[in-house]
Amino acid sequence: MLVDRIKYIFVIVIAIISVACSTDAGTSPDDPIFEEKEEEKEGTLVSATNNPTEIKGVKWRQHSDDEFLQGDGSLDWWLNMPDAVSKENLLKSLVANNVNSIVMRVDDARRFKSPSEENYNKAMDDIIDVIETAKDNSMKLDFYLWARFWFERDGAPNHGSVNNGANKLKQWFTTVLNKAKSAGVLDDIKGIILVETNTDRIEDVKAYAVATLDAFNANSVWNDAEGNPFFHNKTLIAPGSGFGLDFRNIGNDNGKFFEDIQGKCKNFAFQYKYMRGAHETVTFDDYYNVTIGGEKWTWDDMETNSASFTKEDRASFLNHFGATELTNYIKTYKDQYPSVANMIFWGDKWDGLSKTPPLSRQALHEILVKDNNNTGYFFNLASSETSNSSAQKFYLLDGLSASQIQGWSGLSVYDEWFRWSQNNPGY
Repeated sequence: MLVDRIKYIFVIVIAIISVACSTDAGTSPDDPIFEEKEEEKEGTLVSATNNPTEIKGVKWRQHSDDEFLQGDGSLDWWLNMPDAVSKENLLKSLVANNVNSIVMRVDDARRFKSPSEENYNKAMDDIIDVIETAKDNSMKLDFYLWARFWFERDGAPNHGSVNNGANKLKQWFTTVLNKAKSAGVLDDIKGIILVETNTDRIEDVKAYAVATLDAFNANSVWNDAEGNPFFHNKTLIAPGSGFGLDFRNIGNDNGKFFEDIQGKCKNFAFQYKYMRGAHETVTFDDYYNVTIGGEKWTWDDMETNSASFTKEDRASFLNHFGATELTNYIKTYKDQYPSVANMIFWGDKWDGLSKTPPLSRQALHEILVKDNNNTGYFFNLASSETSNSSAQKFYLLDGLSASQIQGWSGLSVYDEWFRWSQNNPGY
């Protein structure tokens, strides 16, 4: 069984701190995860990255297949793990498999099943426990928190105004950040990641990013030991408009956005997610009306692998929504604003690559990574079997067994994750 193979691999990883996951994914004492041992102190997290472009991250999935409403009062955890595997050993295995960053979901108490407050607090406590576990074991890992939070709906602010939206987002994170403060791990949270914010235009993305930085920084309770505001030593990552694909007209501000935020956070990155926007955005119809070479193409064509829709055509489709505008914007201002002119890739609508056929992933990878060296990324992490057979196909830890993505490539999911930052990943 898949889960038995995963358990076996975890035992091997812990015993020898070396796992061979692919022909080019093995680890050795010369690999980055073994560097700077002299800096490690007991009970101290060692920063694994200096910039978002260095992120090789995984998204730690919540326990239930039900997206929001977790638990019925009997659930004692929020984050999914294989049976009989501890958080400590799971974290060690991830480090041994080249993972340097982990992101965990923060949700709203109202979205938990009864008793909602009790289950919600269990979930947030579980996040804190993971960070404490890594810190107690002096691991070289960075931790981020993420939320799926709609700033806009049907062409208007979802919370009355930009500033109201930013303050609602701050409330969304308040419980878990206060818990982190009480536990002494607030400064060990590397940053906040927003996902699928449903904004209509790129200027809205920028406005909400500035307002978010200001709202979090205004809470002095979250200042660090030197009195610096929350984002002084943290990263904010914000998606493109829609659900993260649309960056049209991003360069029209002549770099003013980067100028505005450079003193408000340690790092900033735009997030690119390969997913069309929802019907609640004013740009929804655009995804089904793209003309390339005199022929009309739709988002559905991007999710199939027909040779009649070439890699070059697919690149043109992505560029219709500003993919190259984004990379050019970052490239133009990278030297002037190195800490904030960044991007990371969040995967496709399943947060990996399983819903992205080879021709589309080749076009996307060429634009983002090969031609422009935007190498930071987070893909989904799954840590046990699920009743949803289709979901098994994008579970990262399936890559530690012989599991393959059927119909797309001969690569394991692990290899798809591991190779994303390479110029020639073999997709």
